[in-house]
Amino acid sequence: MLSQRVRRGTAMSSPQAVKDHLRLHLGVLKHEVFCVLFLDAQHRIIELLTQSLKAVLAMVDARVLDHFIVAGDKCVSFTERGLL
Repeated sequence: MLSQRVRRGTAMSSPQAVKDHLRLHLGVLKHEVFCVLFLDAQHRIIELLTQSLKAVLAMVDARVLDHFIVAGDKCVSFTERGLL
């Protein structure tokens, strides 16, 4: 059911959309990971980053929209809790 809500190209337009995506992809892991989601102007995830994008991002300030902690099927948004 969750995988149907999180389809490729779906906009990450709310903390809940990001939480669904993270729970689907990270919630099954048995170890801690750190990840960054790069979004386009429509808040869709940018996949397969190239070296040129990496270089451009290093030259500009990137704004942090949220910080999520995922554990099992639980996901917490710092923005929703007023922590960011």
